[in-house]
Amino acid sequence: MDITLHDFLRISLRKLLGLYLNLAIKKHKPTILVIVGENHPSVLREIFYTVFSTSRNTRRNLERTESEFSVPLSVLGNLNYPKNLWDWKKFLIKTAIQLIYVKPYNHTLIIQLNYINDEIFEFWIKKLSPSLILNTGISNPKIKYYNSIKFNSTEISQLQNGKLIEKMKTINRQFLVNQKLAQKALNEIQSPNSRIKLIAAKDSSIIIDARHYYYPPSLQAVLEIAEALPGKKHFLSSIKSDFKSIPASYKTSKEIEPNSIYIFRGSKDQFLPEIRELSLNDLEI
Repeated sequence: MDITLHDFLRISLRKLLGLYLNLAIKKHKPTILVIVGENHPSVLREIFYTVFSTSRNTRRNLERTESEFSVPLSVLGNLNYPKNLWDWKKFLIKTAIQLIYVKPYNHTLIIQLNYINDEIFEFWIKKLSPSLILNTGISNPKIKYYNSIKFNSTEISQLQNGKLIEKMKTINRQFLVNQKLAQKALNEIQSPNSRIKLIAAKDSSIIIDARHYYYPPSLQAVLEIAEALPGKKHFLSSIKSDFKSIPASYKTSKEIEPNSIYIFRGSKDQFLPEIRELSLNDLEI
């Protein structure tokens, strides 16, 4: 089957990022836990991150990996998705330098791996070679080659409600996580951050913060939220395709008006001055 130039470049980038991932894992030797399935995986990710952070130096991806390259970006510590070829070049050069000069550090990685298709899923699961897979409901046969534990919705709910269930105790013992600290962390557990945030703004207005780290949330979901709120709509986005789908009544400039809805879409490092200017309180955005 013929492949397009786009497919060739994507496959080449996948292999290059896979190589970077191998080098990073070989150097830092992180303990890797992968969360798969569609039964509240983000909730389970935050539970394990919170519990493990009490006893181990722990990192996790900040949103579900809906784009395949967000997997290596998360592991390699890049919080934003490169926007163009120049950004990719800078990232690849910077990461190559870090792989050479940054000292090894011991840590745990908790990665939520979304299923995109068999080829992509199997490529990254092999590259990550996790110590443990936390399965919330996926039947991919490749999982059987790894140590895995299945969590059902009842067990995830029990953890969310502060119960240190036997499966979690077993995992804690395996990875030397203090049980008393784990229980304390569960008592204070918070839900995962919403990908679409509503923020109080000046002059009785509201900000819809739909910015992202790696992959934008559904535009339809954003528009449905906006339409449910009264007021004039101001739409600011760095995603060009957005403007083909927004209602004609939406303004595309940040004109400050009372009782308005301000919608921001793009990467997390964009529109910071605009949001701070409009917001009612000082925020960590």
